[in-house]
Amino acid sequence: MPGPRLPVVFKEITERLLHDDWLRVSTEDGKRKYYIVGCDDQAADLAGEADFSHSEFPIPTKHGPLSEWATRSQLADDSRPNYLNQARKSLERAGVPTAAIDRFLTGETDDLSDWTFDPALSFAERAGLCSNFFQAVRLSFSNARSVELDSDEVEEANMAREKICLAEVTNKYSKIVDRWEQLERLSFDDPLLMEASKTFLYGFYRASVVLCASAVETQLKRLIPAASDRNGVSDLIKAAETAKLIEPDLASHARDLFTFRNRVAHDSRDPPYDKAKEVLGVARMLVTKWQVA
Repeated sequence: MPGPRLPVVFKEITERLLHDDWLRVSTEDGKRKYYIVGCDDQAADLAGEADFSHSEFPIPTKHGPLSEWATRSQLADDSRPNYLNQARKSLERAGVPTAAIDRFLTGETDDLSDWTFDPALSFAERAGLCSNFFQAVRLSFSNARSVELDSDEVEEANMAREKICLAEVTNKYSKIVDRWEQLERLSFDDPLLMEASKTFLYGFYRASVVLCASAVETQLKRLIPAASDRNGVSDLIKAAETAKLIEPDLASHARDLFTFRNRVAHDSRDPPYDKAKEVLGVARMLVTKWQVA
């Protein structure tokens, strides 16, 4: 019977991985391999200690432009024109003449006899290409708010969302581990700095820079409790420096951090990894020194 949804499967597999309950089997050259996740229960199954008679499997699915757009639009990513370009190029690579596609797009939709495909393509492959193209056309000629999904399309979008999320988590995992290894240990709690560190780990560099600045600003306000909330960070830094609560070199680092934060806040692009790492390092250093001030 069909198996559970991917979030359930992913959670169950992850629990086994965390308990070191898995096995990798490969050929000598390592080119072919498979995994057994849940070795303890497999051993119980082979020994007849329990009745493992219930088998479940995934239903193969490939999401098209409609379901992908439905999921990505939830994140303010309206890429409808791109879907049509991609679907059109796929048809052209499959052998469909450019002129035939143009005629369809101008309204000549009754006769598709000139849609010739590469004979090597199966019927399923041709049907998939056509489905993707028709979905992309539907999206490109519609207002985003007017697109309504039927129940089957909603289900496809749900499955597409699960797979997109899983792919993103998998792609980020090794990078998160690598970045985490490079962070120095800290001996105090700071919610803003913790959040800044986590957003850096996950690759959200703009958010990390903004949170770094917030963590530093919070410490400046703690050092200068009489400062008004209307005081800007420049005034806070100057007041702390005048009161000899922070050294000139630290004040200079703080000014540079806030200058960069202001640029990032008004920029439409994420800062590069190296710069975000540098800013996080400066923020962690400043907060560490000022925590004990």
